[in-house]
Amino acid sequence: MKVICAGLSKTGTKSMNEALNILGYKVYDLLENFEIFGKEWRKIIDGKAGVEEIRAMYKDIDAAMDVPIYSFWEMILEAFPDAKVILTVRDDEDKFCESMKTQLRKNNQIFKFLTLFSPTLRRFLNFCEDAGSRVFCNKIGRNIFTVSPKLNEELLKMCYRRHNAYVEKCCPPEQLLIFNCKDGWGPLCKFLNLPEPVGTFPRKNVEGNISTEYTQKRTFIRIKNEAMISIFLLVFTLLIFVVIILIACA
Repeated sequence: MKVICAGLSKTGTKSMNEALNILGYKVYDLLENFEIFGKEWRKIIDGKAGVEEIRAMYKDIDAAMDVPIYSFWEMILEAFPDAKVILTVRDDEDKFCESMKTQLRKNNQIFKFLTLFSPTLRRFLNFCEDAGSRVFCNKIGRNIFTVSPKLNEELLKMCYRRHNAYVEKCCPPEQLLIFNCKDGWGPLCKFLNLPEPVGTFPRKNVEGNISTEYTQKRTFIRIKNEAMISIFLLVFTLLIFVVIILIACA
């Protein structure tokens, strides 16, 4: 592991993912963490595994981010003490809160529907909630990572401030970059000792549109297939039930 991205969700993590890929890093984001290391992370979240397991999991990965990385960044840094830490931030806590609300608003209804039919989606949301609750308290964690439309904005802002302050205080300063995606390639490439690539710094998940891209990922293809099969079986069962009633009444 060369780079630990400790910034919270909705602080430009998807843009940072794309930037690190452009720079040649092998990056694991939320879905890779869940799909490939879900069982291992479950043990870590439950306190049944730790630094040695993380070292074995990510020894061949260059960078990692999002859930559950920002919740366990200290443990990951202990596993890879020479890694550099990037704390992505927004302009201010209000921008962070508004971005989180936008993401929730876009995803809420479809997730609420699909959780009825997909065990993979329920497992995925539980994974996000349990890992994220180390940073976001349980009350707000449930709202962010499940399908509740309610959001305590002041508590969310407090969690954002607390997390960023803690990373800034506890990470060795020579290994930390506090980065806003508006800063562009310069500070990032200087921090990583790499030449700046041609082109502007990438912008991903603008206005919460990452959901469209996620539909092409393995986990969400499985979620869609589970939902389709479950709905088909439900409709088929209802039809059989109706036919039985009609026959009985004939």
